[in-house]
Amino acid sequence: MIPPPAQTILVTDDDPDLRDILRSVLEPGGFQVIEAADGQAALALVHDKRPDLIILDCNMPRMDGLQVCAALKQDLLLRHIPIIMLTGRGELTDKVHGLDTGVDDYLVKPFEPQELLARVRMVLRRTSQELEANPLTHLPGNVSIQREL
Repeated sequence: MIPPPAQTILVTDDDPDLRDILRSVLEPGGFQVIEAADGQAALALVHDKRPDLIILDCNMPRMDGLQVCAALKQDLLLRHIPIIMLTGRGELTDKVHGLDTGVDDYLVKPFEPQELLARVRMVLRRTSQELEANPLTHLPGNVSIQREL
């Protein structure tokens, strides 16, 4: 049996050291990592590569993470891509605003690598279940059934 291809995660942060740290956490977890240093580069990569998940910083030059999130959630072809906001903004109002903008999960820096991996897996699992569900019955679709068999 051929293993499924690695899921791709777009890491978007203006700090190259943090991008390296995230790569060192995600790649051993079985994920392929692509990187962007700002929001505009992230949007271009999303259109080109169609990642399975996006990790976004809030504070970036040219276009911040919330603007990227809002742009993606308005795009019919891209709105299904889950987003985890990884940011230094830890105030309750920041978290609520991010979640209201469409972020699927919110993690404050500094973070624990194991928690990040667990959240990535959880968000991908939840998104996969939502996309595979039958739109009429909301029961598991063909892919979920085949996986169980």
